[in-house]
Amino acid sequence: MRQWNKRTGQPKKKVMQDAIHNVSNSKDVTKHKRRYMPGLDGLRAIAVFAVIFYHFGFPWASGGLLGVSIFFVLSGYLITDILLNEWEKNGRISLKTFWLRRARRLLPALFFVLFVLFIWLILFRPDLIAHFRKDAVAAIFYVSNWWYIFYNVSYFDSFSNPSLLTHFWSLAVEEQFYLIWPLFLIIVLKFKKIRRHLFVITVFMALFSAVLMAFLYQPGTDPSRIYYGTDTRAFSILIGSALAMVWSGRKLTDSGRKWPIRFLDLAGVLAFILILILMMTSNEYDRFIYQGGMFLLSLASAAVIAACAHPSTWLGKFLGMKPLRWIGIRSYGMYLWQFPIIMLSMNNFDSGMPRFARFFVETALVIIVSTLSLQLIENPFRSGLVGRWFQSHFLKKPRRVRLRTTALTLSLLFLSLSCIIAWSQTRITAASGNVPAGSGESAISVQKHVPAEEHQEKSEQPYKNGDSSESKGQSQVARGETPRSSDSGHASGRKLEEESGQRVTAIGDSLMLDIKPYLEERFKKIEIQAKVGRQFTEAKSIVQSLNSQKKTGQVVIIELGTNGPVTMNQMHDLMETIDPKTRVILTTTRVPRPWEGEVNQTMRKSAGVFDNVRLADWYKESAGHPEYFAPDTIHLNETGSAVYANMLLRTVKSSQR
Repeated sequence: MRQWNKRTGQPKKKVMQDAIHNVSNSKDVTKHKRRYMPGLDGLRAIAVFAVIFYHFGFPWASGGLLGVSIFFVLSGYLITDILLNEWEKNGRISLKTFWLRRARRLLPALFFVLFVLFIWLILFRPDLIAHFRKDAVAAIFYVSNWWYIFYNVSYFDSFSNPSLLTHFWSLAVEEQFYLIWPLFLIIVLKFKKIRRHLFVITVFMALFSAVLMAFLYQPGTDPSRIYYGTDTRAFSILIGSALAMVWSGRKLTDSGRKWPIRFLDLAGVLAFILILILMMTSNEYDRFIYQGGMFLLSLASAAVIAACAHPSTWLGKFLGMKPLRWIGIRSYGMYLWQFPIIMLSMNNFDSGMPRFARFFVETALVIIVSTLSLQLIENPFRSGLVGRWFQSHFLKKPRRVRLRTTALTLSLLFLSLSCIIAWSQTRITAASGNVPAGSGESAISVQKHVPAEEHQEKSEQPYKNGDSSESKGQSQVARGETPRSSDSGHASGRKLEEESGQRVTAIGDSLMLDIKPYLEERFKKIEIQAKVGRQFTEAKSIVQSLNSQKKTGQVVIIELGTNGPVTMNQMHDLMETIDPKTRVILTTTRVPRPWEGEVNQTMRKSAGVFDNVRLADWYKESAGHPEYFAPDTIHLNETGSAVYANMLLRTVKSSQR
């Protein structure tokens, strides 16, 4: 562990304890030379590919979102190592130098991504510009995670989420760490009595953050709040920081005994295997990952980092192989580009393309764009080339020339931005209401960002057949649709089946929003309770509320399971709130997520267990019919919406017999 002289307050030269000394060389302790650790770049490559696999929806990478935790641990380790080594060398930490270094590293690529996406949206997707501009402001100020929490934007219902910048939440968490952590270290390191307990304090804060995540987690609900939160994700960064306090990568050399190296390798390999297992077996709704799983993965990541940081380990050399290292160097740019490229490609180019073909094409595009960004944007800033050019071509000029150049540059910039903003506004206006309903043009539905409280109130408002055409049109336009005419069922090429006069209550998620107009055409008396991202567990409280108002229909349709697993225990809880005389229609789901099989098994089993339950098997109905779906293969176009509504109507009729 790092130690400081109690009398002088300066760092001691011998800072590693005996166990650590066995695998390091104390002669190099005070050199403070920056040593490149290729294994860490390899670990970055693993992390960024895990995230990409997850966003592609591969079932064997359902826990790929845990790759972000690896990035957090790496950031905590490397940044803390830099700061503590600066303190040991100079007796101080320069905030200006640190923050400028971070800005040169992070901001150029970020602004490049935002600029390119903004121009792209103006040209091809003006319906998304309004939301993008707001999300971009949050991204620039590194508050995206709290922005999405406040506006109740789910990370896990990304296909209904209009933001192309949702993944920037993790950059916000890291940047908040970069702002707060150096200040914290400066304060702690100045007080000798507190300084001795820095490691313990850091570990305690990590434990507190992990416990807070476990405490705030509510099974069966969308976990986006604790997934985004700086307070509930800080433990990963702090675990990396704690490792840096006892295992400085800059002070490890090839010399030392063999048995500690072998132990490091064994621990690192086992930890790496554990990481892969967690990524392949967990998912975003798995209770375990929020109540200890992410903490365990962060500890495993720290073990892998400890092994990779040492130059003599086999694991460090394995992960430091040239292909992995090459990807790892580009991992920051790849992370920035992967989500918008996946989403925009899904919505414009690759409808019907096999998932693996999409993966290879879009990953190649991600790598190409991130490489261009690295060479043309990032490296010139990081190497100081831009700074040197600015100094020689501007700062060394006479004051009169500098003022004139500044005024001209600002004027041109203001004029350009004004033109771009004005143009984008005309594109937004032109695009308003011009996205065909259910056309499948976009898997990203356009929804207004509203604060969480308003979102809850608005999303719970029931849709009743017989609403005014004006309100119906407004609700569709809010989702980026144009109001359907009353004969839309015929327009889809599907026959409008005979209407049902029974009182029907329909509870569902974004798929229910897709089919809402078609249900209203087929059922004379229907009340639709639909909300984007809804979980199955929410159905119970909805039914209880309807029961208390005596508004529950003779038939209750439950279309849930798109956004998370459904268990038999949850089903029993729901059925206890429904009158046994009420007929219940359960639907299976078709969603490229790990819980698809579990949901469908629960629905089919429930149809056999409960006498008043009938099954509407959408999974079977839609098999072999890609023409029913929007490009995300989950939401429905006009044809699919009409087929789905007809299936429900037939099931309701058959339940009367």
